[in-house]
Amino acid sequence: MSLVTSNPSVPRGEPIHLVVEVTFPILGLSLPSNNGYPLLGAIARVMNGEYLTPGESLESIGGRGIEKGVIRVTEETRLRIRTFRPADICVGLGC
Repeated sequence: MSLVTSNPSVPRGEPIHLVVEVTFPILGLSLPSNNGYPLLGAIARVMNGEYLTPGESLESIGGRGIEKGVIRVTEETRLRIRTFRPADICVGLGC
């Protein structure tokens, strides 16, 4: 999906890509506090080896620590991915 912008920081007539933040609830009781790379690897496995592309990002899951190196998962805990291809991400992760 792309749009043409009149934003002065983007050259006139150049397409821009919309970036959508997709969130997923996390189930379970706890997670390692350093979870960014393991999450990225897990996403690549379920998406047939495809990693996020430049311009996309994965936010590490934060939360309240329950012991050293472990965070508590609550009803509000979410995985956040910023992407310009939300349909592909949702299909890969089973939305």
